[in-house]
Amino acid sequence: MPITPEDRARQNIDKLLTDAGWLVQDQRATNLSAGRGVAMGEFPLKSGHGEADYLLFFDGSPIGVVEAKEAIHSVLRYIVEDVERRGKAIALAVQNEREELRKQGVDADKYFGKKREEYAEALAAR
Repeated sequence: MPITPEDRARQNIDKLLTDAGWLVQDQRATNLSAGRGVAMGEFPLKSGHGEADYLLFFDGSPIGVVEAKEAIHSVLRYIVEDVERRGKAIALAVQNEREELRKQGVDADKYFGKKREEYAEALAAR
């Protein structure tokens, strides 16, 4: 079976993420403890929001999304069409994690601030 443009884009993104130090995993077989940076492919979002091509986790916490698009798509058009929908879904996931942390007596602002600092330090150490 021939390789589709989407397959080619995913192969390229997998390589770029791996070269940057991310562990690329399929969402059906993901181990968020496998490393500090895990890129989970084809992550399902809340119903009606589709899926993220890659959801990036740092120390088990979601920190970003990578979307695979054909080269012919305009980046600006994609941003206008997609960022609000995906942003709401990610914000909901982070809100849910914050609520869970609060239930456990953890200061969510300090927790996420520390995660951002650790991520920045890990990037700077490369």
